[in-house]
Amino acid sequence: MRSNNYNYILSTIFFISSITFSYAQKIPDFINPKDLKNVKFKCLEEFEVYSEEEQKYIDILWKESLQYLEAYAVALTTSPAGSSCIDSDVATYETVDGIGKLCVMERRDMQLMVKNIYQILHNPEAAKACFAARGNVDWLYSPGGELEARSEVAKWLDRTTFQEFFETKVSDPEVKAKGYTFSENFFRMVTGEKVKAPKNFPYDVSARSLPNLWASVGWFPMYAEESERNQKNFANVRGGYAYAEILGHWGLLRIDEINGQKVGAEVGMTVQAVNTLYSYHNHATSELYYTMRQPSCVNQFKTFAIRDTN
Repeated sequence: MRSNNYNYILSTIFFISSITFSYAQKIPDFINPKDLKNVKFKCLEEFEVYSEEEQKYIDILWKESLQYLEAYAVALTTSPAGSSCIDSDVATYETVDGIGKLCVMERRDMQLMVKNIYQILHNPEAAKACFAARGNVDWLYSPGGELEARSEVAKWLDRTTFQEFFETKVSDPEVKAKGYTFSENFFRMVTGEKVKAPKNFPYDVSARSLPNLWASVGWFPMYAEESERNQKNFANVRGGYAYAEILGHWGLLRIDEINGQKVGAEVGMTVQAVNTLYSYHNHATSELYYTMRQPSCVNQFKTFAIRDTN
């Protein structure tokens, strides 16, 4: 049985010399143009060698990954209409005692992340040495279904599908059932007409425009796995959530250092079923989300608050 009751969100986020970017990039003022020249990348693992046939698919995946990263960096450094922020998007962090907002690019960690993205964009050949499809990683999965069927890259990678994961790796019958529904609806969740790029994005970064990236990035239904921690979570979240990473230690582009400075950013996307609550939690790492579709939970929370330093 198929259902339309699904929503997804996009989380905070490479090219061959013939590729040109579709957006006229304006380098943010906090970036020294000298820092974008002759950049040195240290990868987390050895460069992966592909055959001529395989390289064709890698190049497609690389191009779409770069487009995603570029749009994300532009969005973060574009001021919304009427905002007092300079070259910065605005994030909401509180909705209880009024609406608490902050200029995201005033944060030093955000400036460093955007600088790293521009260093990648301006030195694509060097950065590409740290890029791989990671088809040999057995805990990265394909959504399968129509999304995979429409992607030549995903068909080449032939990752284990969500359907196979929930069938063989999950024992809880309720989580398994939720996972099957999640898998069956995944294509419509990420390509449906209600999916829209946030206003600050210069172009669409959904699966409609970047089909190979969304089908091939390598998804991890991290809360569905059998563990004591996961068993404390709600079954509909365990079976209705997946995370994918483009830039980061889990991702396709795995950079350890840029010009001798550690890279800690993780940029990717999440997909989560509606009418599910991502459990309350806290950790030291800051997170920022762009929503690519308006929430449609029937009993959604109207307010939520955290400290602006948390």
